[in-house]
Amino acid sequence: MTQKVRLIIRGFLYKENWTPISSRKARNSNYTIDFLQCQDGYLKLISQLRKTYDVSVYFTTYDTTPANTVKSISKIFEPCSFFFSEEHNSSQFTTSKKALDSLPAIDGCLNILLRSDMKMTDLFIDKICNFNYRKNQLALYVLCKEARKPQKVIDVFQCFYDNSIRIEFSKRIDKLMTDLHRIHKEIYTVCILDGKSAEAKRCLCTELCKDLFRIYPQ
Repeated sequence: MTQKVRLIIRGFLYKENWTPISSRKARNSNYTIDFLQCQDGYLKLISQLRKTYDVSVYFTTYDTTPANTVKSISKIFEPCSFFFSEEHNSSQFTTSKKALDSLPAIDGCLNILLRSDMKMTDLFIDKICNFNYRKNQLALYVLCKEARKPQKVIDVFQCFYDNSIRIEFSKRIDKLMTDLHRIHKEIYTVCILDGKSAEAKRCLCTELCKDLFRIYPQ
């Protein structure tokens, strides 16, 4: 039986006059988030994943998303599904929690949780598609740690099976709703760049490593 994969794309799909709440606000402020400007990478990722997996695509976003944006994405990514959260009083991982609360657990299903504003490279897509997640199904997978802040992991990508790891991850989102950079302190976490424990090593990558991805509009 072909491995089932849920690709869950989280966050704003369109937002005008956005200023990041992280340290990026010093570099990028008052810009428009537009997922349609990043869509090519996601389409390529889905195409590559479908060569190996049975892939379902979900967008988990906010109730302020313009109807024409939802319509365009629905047409381009058909078939796909949407979850909507209230933007008011939301936090960085509100949409992630919404998806996890809405999707039933399916034995053996692999979940890939990915930011919605990434300009991803072929190398990044290759790393996600060709990593052997079956090697340890009781791990949370992330891209890597931050080189400049080695006590943190990069939180643009998480991957996990529908098992105890999903349950623990969902609990940690409740607890750490604005910051999953230290999730590896609470859940056994593996970096897909080298397949090693995030707790045991440093990483040579940085959050905006151009070999892997950039955050739109950079």
